[in-house]
Amino acid sequence: MAAFRKWIEATVTYLRLTFYRITFAAAFLGFGYIVINAVHLQPSERAMLAAKHRASPSHVLLQTGGRADLIRGVQRELINLGYDPGLPNGIATLQTRAAIWAWQYDNKRPITAEVSEDLLKQLIFGVGRPNGANSGEGRKGHGPGQPETAQLQAKTARAITKPIEKILAELGYAPGAVDGFFDERTRQAILAFEQDREMPQTGRISGRLIAEIRRITSAAI
Repeated sequence: MAAFRKWIEATVTYLRLTFYRITFAAAFLGFGYIVINAVHLQPSERAMLAAKHRASPSHVLLQTGGRADLIRGVQRELINLGYDPGLPNGIATLQTRAAIWAWQYDNKRPITAEVSEDLLKQLIFGVGRPNGANSGEGRKGHGPGQPETAQLQAKTARAITKPIEKILAELGYAPGAVDGFFDERTRQAILAFEQDREMPQTGRISGRLIAEIRRITSAAI
């Protein structure tokens, strides 16, 4: 019996050693495979891999959806906040950009009127909202000179303002020079238009303003 017991113990020891050797060999081969692949990665592939691992979960979600999903997300958040970006179709229309303008204006953010990941995060997490206030389309405008004129003269903002000024001028609201610069005369023209259409008087560009102009003029803006 003693001899048989020794044989069992020897066999178990041998099997354990064999298992450890196989495990070590597999780990070594796996590590070698990773190193070889890393060496042969192109610089651009390495950068993409590093960026993937550095990205936060929310950033990865934004990346995987693509541009259309990012725009659609912004549109849905604007709708939830009481703005009117039009249909949440994933297309950055003039109405969507005007709704972004309105939200940024109301929340005293730099006026860009552009869809971005930072904008979506601000809309979702409430960054920039004044004291938690609910800033819908019915909120009053800030009055002359707010936000700063320099913010309102961005290139993208002018591209939105100019066609609105043109239509307001054609309708007899005298917005001043049709140059794309949002100034006091533009604000007063919008206020007059809103008053005549029995809209909330905000005196700033908005998705609702674009929608009403389209409704009464059939203008392709």
